[in-house]
Amino acid sequence: MRSERAGRTTDEAPVEPPAEPPLVVDVDGSLIGGDLLIEGIARLLSVSPLSLFALPFWLVAAAVGGRAGLKRRIAEAVRLPPDTLAWNPAVLEEIAAARAAGRSVWLASASDACAVSPLAEEVGAAGCLASDGRTNLAGEAGATRLQFDVM
Repeated sequence: MRSERAGRTTDEAPVEPPAEPPLVVDVDGSLIGGDLLIEGIARLLSVSPLSLFALPFWLVAAAVGGRAGLKRRIAEAVRLPPDTLAWNPAVLEEIAAARAAGRSVWLASASDACAVSPLAEEVGAAGCLASDGRTNLAGEAGATRLQFDVM
């Protein structure tokens, strides 16, 4: 593109229009009705009632080592099949519309990645931002990660 400024002619690269930002969908309470950690605990207790006796020790460990470890332990102990969750149809429609428009879709949750990744696959998301067993992606940690990993 050629332009004239103050009597000078310059060659400039064309300015690209900004790409559509990715659609980032909160999982707990938005994409699904409920919280994956609570869903995981309930499922764990239903399939393994004796785990009720281990749960207090896991909670003490979480108090010492952080919530991310507790979330990982529960997510590894029991899987949450996507067809057993209460999906929000309006959010699923938004995801489908974004994907049809060529936007990338990401799921975000403070829940563990072991529980969130299957949901990302289910909805065709590009990926997910979730706790990893060491880092709890709640609050500011999640916002910071979102800025650097997705945006």
